[in-house]
Amino acid sequence: MMKKSLFAFLFILIPLTGFSQDLSVATQKADSIVQEFFISNNFPGMSVSVFKGNEMVWSKGYGFADVENQIPVDPSVTKFRIGSVSKTLTAAGLGVLIQEDKVDPDAEIQKYVPQFPEKNYPITVKQVAGHIAGIRHYRGSEF
Repeated sequence: MMKKSLFAFLFILIPLTGFSQDLSVATQKADSIVQEFFISNNFPGMSVSVFKGNEMVWSKGYGFADVENQIPVDPSVTKFRIGSVSKTLTAAGLGVLIQEDKVDPDAEIQKYVPQFPEKNYPITVKQVAGHIAGIRHYRGSEF
């Protein structure tokens, strides 16, 4: 349910960046949508930033980064684990790169990410993309 809500939210919000309407009207509309989404999902905190090209046109925090200490979310400093949300976006981008013959899914990951640590066995782009490369999960407060 959470994933469906998030994708519905993104499909509503993202087009706002392309309208030629006044930016303040668009941001008010986006803020209203985000507020409703935030409240209906009972999140402790979240932030939203919208970019048009390389320019950030809107950014706002909602709720608390630390509920216990009532520290509000500040989009410029609050870090969130984005978890599985990035998997869909990464897979779509990787699919385009593979389709354009810019990435070989069977190549070792170091071909594209030279700083990736060498292992005792080869790790391919396909293995990393499929989450079967043996990379450990987060520990503690790592982001």
